[in-house]
Amino acid sequence: MASLERIVGPLAVALLGAAVVAAQQAPHADAQKHWGYTDEGGAVPPPSWGTLPGAELCGTGHEQSPIDLASKAPVSKAAGPAFDYHRSALAIVNNGHTEQINVDPGSSITIGGQTYKLAQFHFHAPSEHTIDGRHFPLEIHFVHVNDANQPAVVVGVLVQAGAQNLALDPAMTHLPGQEGATAAFQGPVDLGRALPSASGFWHYAGSLTTPPCTEHIQWYVMERPIEMSSAEIAAFTKVPHMAHTDRPVQSSTGRTIEHVVR
Repeated sequence: MASLERIVGPLAVALLGAAVVAAQQAPHADAQKHWGYTDEGGAVPPPSWGTLPGAELCGTGHEQSPIDLASKAPVSKAAGPAFDYHRSALAIVNNGHTEQINVDPGSSITIGGQTYKLAQFHFHAPSEHTIDGRHFPLEIHFVHVNDANQPAVVVGVLVQAGAQNLALDPAMTHLPGQEGATAAFQGPVDLGRALPSASGFWHYAGSLTTPPCTEHIQWYVMERPIEMSSAEIAAFTKVPHMAHTDRPVQSSTGRTIEHVVR
């Protein structure tokens, strides 16, 4: 097994701070050490995340994520992200809140002429975004960073139970079971095959879904879910503390939500 430095890599070190990015980026470590999805073990649960030092936006922000998305929302013609995902080895970290999959440099998306680098992807169970109030068994967040290596764009991919997912199966069969544990799959894996075949999406301005709940994150939640087998989904939900890793839906009042059907 590779060393932690090799597995996490310099980009992930720069991003360490939120579960969607990693564990040390935020200036207030307390916001990362003590939050959780329940109050088990003295953790601070989601309704109280805003009381954590450095995570005040979790309670006071006006563009918080996730939100409920309407299947019959008015259709927009807005341009979406152009994906340029490549084959990559996987460096997997159990950070106690999710399984974070760090990827090789080179994959990116382009939006309006601006390119954002894919840093990592990770899972939430059940899905954090809902469609007409409905959760999916799993949601994958592909986290993209700007030129300053700050999270800027997150692509959400919903997962429904179905056929085995050959693209993601290597990740699901290498998930480390203990907090702080790491694993690697040299593969490589074709990341482009992890995306839905259709490119419709919902777009809105939101936040990270974990402390510090940083806002001004552009969200693209893909309309068509992908399939994973029940065994692949269970590979994540059976990891200790991973069965319920979803922040409750936040208010979307006052926000523009674009719905592009393709």
